[in-house]
Amino acid sequence: MGQLGFLDATTAADTIYRVSAFRDGLKEAGFIDGHNIAIEFRWAENKYDRLPVLAADLAQRQVAVIVGPNIASRRRVGAFGGEHVAGCPLFALQAP
Repeated sequence: MGQLGFLDATTAADTIYRVSAFRDGLKEAGFIDGHNIAIEFRWAENKYDRLPVLAADLAQRQVAVIVGPNIASRRRVGAFGGEHVAGCPLFALQAP
């Protein structure tokens, strides 16, 4: 089963709708959490200095990619590792 990481600078409660939309989008593409893909979630709880540590943890767990719902999270993590963290690509999700 493939794994991907979901990283956000805020809290789980703050991202409930984004996580739901993210899962819906994955489902439309044929990926269902717990069935054919595993999602590792991490939230920095509004402590931006935690983002690089959380991203490194996800990379250590060998997720294929780390995604986040906002550009700010990716930029803060990217400042410590460019567009990758330990070889794991970072992607920012934006709602249309």
